Amino acid sequence: MVRGFKPYNYMGTTMSMTLQSLTDFIRSAYNSADGDTFFTSTWMITQIWAAETQLANEGWVIEQTYTNTSVSGTRSLAWPTNCMAVKEVRYKGEKLLKTDLENDPKNDDNNPTGRPSAYAVWEKEIILFPTPDTDGDTIQIRTYQAPSQLALATDPLNVPDEYQICIADKVIAEMAMKDQNIGLYREYMGKWEACVSKAKQNQRRQKRSDKQARTKDYYFGSDSSSNRFPYNF
Repeated sequence: MVRGFKPYNYMGTTMSMTLQSLTDFIRSAYNSADGDTFFTSTWMITQIWAAETQLANEGWVIEQTYTNTSVSGTRSLAWPTNCMAVKEVRYKGEKLLKTDLENDPKNDDNNPTGRPSAYAVWEKEIILFPTPDTDGDTIQIRTYQAPSQLALATDPLNVPDEYQICIADKVIAEMAMKDQNIGLYREYMGKWEACVSKAKQNQRRQKRSDKQARTKDYYFGSDSSSNRFPYNF
């Protein structure tokens, strides 16, 4: 089979793709046979993962919620796997205030204790303030994720459905470059860059909608929100 791009129609394209279904779609669009030694499966997987990584880095498009339970006397939570940034933390369903601490005002025995009303990120740990005094309360950590490495044919893509067809654009552009088809490369790289730009715009809107985007550092001397005051370091 001779390689060479054939136009494809987005309409009717199945979303929620797996690694295999996206690879098949791209090969069909580019007229590249399965087993093509010029565009090997390993090369294709690398390009797909690189595109997902770029979208995640520049647009924070991969979201995930982790659920933990509180342990009385323990204020630190492990950094979630593949987490790039924390969007919010909820304790028993209530959103905690996000603080930005340069130093940790807590003393060695984790006092004060109570129901957490805020959190800070420090050295890849999520620190709750005050320290929980109850076991078994639900803690939800909502995050922006880096993509997991794709390996199996049945692995689902990491990015949301609306961005999956963009991955095809990026890989087709790289295939065209490898074939030295500069015109096709520019066409599909332009589509990809438009998709990345859209992701960046969405990220900016998300940041603006987060009222805690800019906060002062706080020290919580009590479980009562009425006793919240700025703490200067």
